[in-house]
Amino acid sequence: MSKLVVFRGDAVEHEVPLTGKTVTIGRDSHNDIVLDDSLKGVSRFHAEVRAEGGKYVIVDLKSRNGVWVNKRRIAEKADLPLGVAATLGAYELVLEDDASSGEFSVVTVPTQHTLVNQPVDTAQSSRLTTTRASSSPRVSGTAAKGRGRLPVWSGIAVAVLLISAATFALVRSRGPRTTQVVDGDLPTSPPDPARLPVPKDIEDPRKRAFREHLAEARKQMDDHDYRGAVRDHLAPVLDVIAQLAVAGAEVDFDTENGEVIELKKQAEAGRAPSPAPPPPPPGPPPPDCGERSGISRRLNEPCADYERRAQGMIVNFQEGRRYVDIPDYPNALARFRLVDGAQKGYMGVDTLITETIEKQRKALENALNGGQQNEQAGNLRDARTWYQTAVAVDPNSIAARDRLASLLTRMKAEASKLYTTASATWKLSNKDARSRESAVRQFQQVVELTLPGDEIRIEADKKLEEIKR
Repeated sequence: MSKLVVFRGDAVEHEVPLTGKTVTIGRDSHNDIVLDDSLKGVSRFHAEVRAEGGKYVIVDLKSRNGVWVNKRRIAEKADLPLGVAATLGAYELVLEDDASSGEFSVVTVPTQHTLVNQPVDTAQSSRLTTTRASSSPRVSGTAAKGRGRLPVWSGIAVAVLLISAATFALVRSRGPRTTQVVDGDLPTSPPDPARLPVPKDIEDPRKRAFREHLAEARKQMDDHDYRGAVRDHLAPVLDVIAQLAVAGAEVDFDTENGEVIELKKQAEAGRAPSPAPPPPPPGPPPPDCGERSGISRRLNEPCADYERRAQGMIVNFQEGRRYVDIPDYPNALARFRLVDGAQKGYMGVDTLITETIEKQRKALENALNGGQQNEQAGNLRDARTWYQTAVAVDPNSIAARDRLASLLTRMKAEASKLYTTASATWKLSNKDARSRESAVRQFQQVVELTLPGDEIRIEADKKLEEIKR
């Protein structure tokens, strides 16, 4: 019988015998194997192991971080051979044969014992000769005839004994002295150390897997697929390294962690929107360090410092106007305030700041009203979108942050309640058409209450697929 062994780092967390029944794995307590992962590298319903066609396969239940076999993320399912690790977050699953189940028997090979040149046992020979003499046929006749033959037989026995002793002494004197070998295998000379195989350093398979992910990420970045490089390779590797550190892994992954972080920065820089084209470089300053229009030179300010400050003011002013048109009021105000700090009243920047603040206030008020109206009408998803817009318009607004936090708490509680009810309905039902329709309706309510990317919505989608199958 095979068994599934679950490792976390170098420690064994679970050993589960496989009887052919499907085994579910994840953080949720309803799974057959529950993986406690506070970092949520393992999904609530992450994977399952099935028996198919005389072998076992592992199936990814659309988990967030995926299932990795042979250092590659599986698309849907993959074979799970003996001894090959499947990685789920910080855990590794290995299929092994359970020797204690009786499928394997131990065959004992008998050892041949040989005796070499064993000396003759003189006493035994004497006993044998005496026995044969005593067991010979009795001679009929008179007592006198019996007494006459007794010395003849005694003489023969003594002669045999003397011949045996003489033969043994002759063999001992001429032949080499030998000893008794018990197990029949003569000792051999020790092997030549120079011919012994030299042990190779065994590389940690996780390090090799991380290098492969880095190589794949670089290929995707060369093809300008920066999002794919982060999503498929760099982010999962960082998650696994963090989970291994929490689990107390003995192997040091600092080098790999630094390489992944640096490559992720490059990928994020590559997919960032192109910055605004820099203004043309200013011409050489006049010998008298002439001032630009509207920008006064400070007392004893060097020409180079003045030119640098003036150029920065011009760029920040232009960028502030561009952010107002987007609209992105927080960035617009930040740019205008830099200009105002460098030169009070430049190009009416103080008026622009006042106007931008008023636009930001109106946009914030509109977003909060939209969220409140939808929340009162029970449209929690639309209300959440409005409150998120309010936070984006003014990140410093306490009202926007509080309303969004309160709504998220309410949505999570209602979604969790619906999910629990739907799960119980489906689990306790007799799986007929009516029960299936009721469970589908309840899980669909969870999906409609949440937004894409919410964990409970992902689990509800999985349940819907399971019921429809």
